[in-house]
Amino acid sequence: METTGLSSLEAGLAGCNLVITDKGDTREYFGDMAFYCDPGSEASIREAVLKAYTAPVYNALQDRIRSRFNWRKTAEATMDAYLQILSARE
Repeated sequence: METTGLSSLEAGLAGCNLVITDKGDTREYFGDMAFYCDPGSEASIREAVLKAYTAPVYNALQDRIRSRFNWRKTAEATMDAYLQILSARE
């Protein structure tokens, strides 16, 4: 299951306000720089979209994504996870 999604990271990097699910790990990625909704509630989705549409863009979100979620950081985290697994097997 993927909740964060590459499309949300790309949209945030492009300077868009994000409306995303309040389920899963999205808050760990976007903190208070996104508009959260319950994906099972039309009213919640509508409210979040309207808020995002009228709100100024969070410029800090672009910096957060660039510094934390780039390919180098992702590769390093993946390698660290593999090394932890390998060392646990010894």
